[in-house]
Amino acid sequence: TGKTSVKEMLFQVLNGSFSVQKSERNANVQAKIGANLQRIPAGTEIFIQEIGGGSPGGALRHSRMTDPDIAVITNIGTAHIGNFSSREELFRNKLGILEGMSEGGLLIANGDDPFLGQEAFPVPAVRFGMENRKVEYFAESICLYSWGSVFDILHDGRRTSAKVCIPGKHNVYNALCSFAAGSAAG
Repeated sequence: TGKTSVKEMLFQVLNGSFSVQKSERNANVQAKIGANLQRIPAGTEIFIQEIGGGSPGGALRHSRMTDPDIAVITNIGTAHIGNFSSREELFRNKLGILEGMSEGGLLIANGDDPFLGQEAFPVPAVRFGMENRKVEYFAESICLYSWGSVFDILHDGRRTSAKVCIPGKHNVYNALCSFAAGSAAG
């Protein structure tokens, strides 16, 4: 669903401007999140923690543990759907990430996702996408190649050229999300 790829891309985006640490691999269950939080080195300005929403109450518990300033929901897919009665229930579970957010926190969500694109969130939110032109970060002029992609990001009345050296349309989404989060972090 893009969580680990976004975490890795976001690390690359932020690491040039901040002292950044990240969770290793996809360590996104409660015990591993707790261990990661205990190992954050002094002087770290930004810590990127992947969290899971695949079990009932998981995103809520993980959010309360991490107290995020910026939270990302990449999409509402069907991974872990067996733990829920419907995609709607899975969606509501993933919204648990909002419960532990810092005051003034920001949600970054996929505006092309049928659940995330229409929701009125109870926190400030920005969306990214390739189909919904009403999002704050929109990709156009997308050229997909075997080695990656080239595209433009429309944001804040500006156009930024982007190049991602990993293939797949899904990685354009991941790059858009990382760009939006990097912009929000300054």
